Amino acid sequence: MFYWWFMFVSVMLIPAVLFLFGKFFSKDVPMGINAFCGYRTKRSMKNENTWVFANKYWGKLAAKLAVLSAVITARAMALVYNGDESAVTAAASIVAAIQVVLLIISVILTEKALKSTFDKEGNPIGKI
Repeated sequence: MFYWWFMFVSVMLIPAVLFLFGKFFSKDVPMGINAFCGYRTKRSMKNENTWVFANKYWGKLAAKLAVLSAVITARAMALVYNGDESAVTAAASIVAAIQVVLLIISVILTEKALKSTFDKEGNPIGKI
């Protein structure tokens, strides 16, 4: 039983951290373009406009995906609540892989939004 709780808490940390960062970035964009904190890609770091847009967009998206991830995680782990260690490990591994995929999806969608909102030099296309 301890092992299940340990694994449950471990795999729930990813959605929790993703949600907290998502909420933070959607409201308080990291000050100035930097290489240490924030949504950092070549496209997002073009200028201040792309930086603010990317961090806010990713933050909102990450918070939503974190909730989805938490629901998937809780349901999957509930299925192996009384299972043996190998079943719990397998479920936690699958859940962790799904969480990584959701994180990659958040990056892909943010880059797509940046590409449709800004040109290659970081200038807005139309109205932001």
